[in-house]
Amino acid sequence: LTDQGFEHANAAQPPTGSQQAVFYARAPLSAPAKNRWLILSDDDKANALARAVKSEGGEAVIAPRGDIAERLLRDGAQWSHVVDLASREPASKLAIDSPEQIETQAVTAAANVTHTLQSMLRAKTKAKLWVITQGAQSAQSAQLQSNENSVDPTQATAWGVARSISLEHAALWGGLLDLEPNSESPASSHARNGNNSLNSS
Repeated sequence: LTDQGFEHANAAQPPTGSQQAVFYARAPLSAPAKNRWLILSDDDKANALARAVKSEGGEAVIAPRGDIAERLLRDGAQWSHVVDLASREPASKLAIDSPEQIETQAVTAAANVTHTLQSMLRAKTKAKLWVITQGAQSAQSAQLQSNENSVDPTQATAWGVARSISLEHAALWGGLLDLEPNSESPASSHARNGNNSLNSS
């Protein structure tokens, strides 16, 4: 048993005259698997989150949404979490200045979250999906809101889709976070939490 990797192998002494003996051993305790995070982002804003994950002993891979992300989900790796950061750019930073542009960006943001979910479903992953928006929800009263802190309609649609996913695909749901409008990083900001904490294991 020891040669097979078991610990504390021993044998129970049989009664006098018995030709049987009972051998017992304890299986070795396996080290807990590292949390593996797949962070979907099209820019370098995911780097701070990846560093935070690694500082907690986890593993993080940054990839763009689409075929690359889906291949990573299908490659047999045991992903713990998928973080959708690619919908996070607020309208104020995209030079959007017409209702038509706002509508187009809002539809795109919602579709992006849906595509991430579809990739996860096709890959049959058991990872938890986290969606991070920015400025989708107001943290202040209407009287105190400034233009910089008002709700971003291009992010609110992604928030709405994520809330629906939390109900319709509970087994894949991790959480929903909305960053302050001026925040630079999901790892260094105070987020308006739509469900859970991004520090979940």
